[in-house]
Amino acid sequence: MISDQKVFNTAAELYVINNKALAICLKDVTNLNAQVKNPHMTVIYRQTGFQATDIEAVTAEIDSWKKEIKIIKRRGVSFTLKRWGKSSDLVEGALKDLCLRLRDKFRMESDESERKPHVAMRRKNWKKKMRRQMI
Repeated sequence: MISDQKVFNTAAELYVINNKALAICLKDVTNLNAQVKNPHMTVIYRQTGFQATDIEAVTAEIDSWKKEIKIIKRRGVSFTLKRWGKSSDLVEGALKDLCLRLRDKFRMESDESERKPHVAMRRKNWKKKMRRQMI
């Protein structure tokens, strides 16, 4: 189980999901103990998808932010996690600050509601539940 006080670090690289979501990939985080295949924090979602210029603009903003707060490449962006619901954890710290900055800057171009920055950590056992109900 993840302690609320454990500090993690990530390179905060942009990850494009089905061309509809821009997320921060968390696969590089050591000892994250996520039960999901591709742990990530969704930053911006757009039903209509993204153009290459949109992705470049968000990537440039991430790079600018890293320089602004003097992120050391080998250390990365720090964050903590706090359990939130059955399958997710809330993201706190510098990674949350980055997420909120990106959402604020690209708000007019996003379908993303005011969801709290979070990461899916535990699998949902929907198939098992459905199977049990059917028996």
